[in-house]
Amino acid sequence: LDEAPRPAPRSRRRAARGPTEKSVRDKVMARLMELGYGIVKHMTGMGTRGTPDVMACVRGRMLVIECKTIGYSLQPDQRGELRKWQNAGALAGWVRNLTQLEELLSHLDDPAWRNTFEHPGDGRGAGEPW
Repeated sequence: LDEAPRPAPRSRRRAARGPTEKSVRDKVMARLMELGYGIVKHMTGMGTRGTPDVMACVRGRMLVIECKTIGYSLQPDQRGELRKWQNAGALAGWVRNLTQLEELLSHLDDPAWRNTFEHPGDGRGAGEPW
């Protein structure tokens, strides 16, 4: 009998679509630590729903970042949490790659800048995948 081909194991299917959210988060955290940016904390389900993945203190300013992989965007609760942090004075955003992280960090010294959270990085959605 001819059997239908089995789907590739989950790990191989994920690789075909791009990096995992964990790998995006790990690269973001590594880059922030490489830049010497304060305390970098990865949140793992200990916070409330929507709590950003990465939290850091950069030159006295709070930085909160939600990490996403290709094909995924913010959930409403995540967008709401980022807005709360931004309203409290934090630099807040979501990223899929290091180019978008650098775009977001370019606004660090501009407390008047506001992210729309419509696109990753600084809201324009630039940057290529890893």
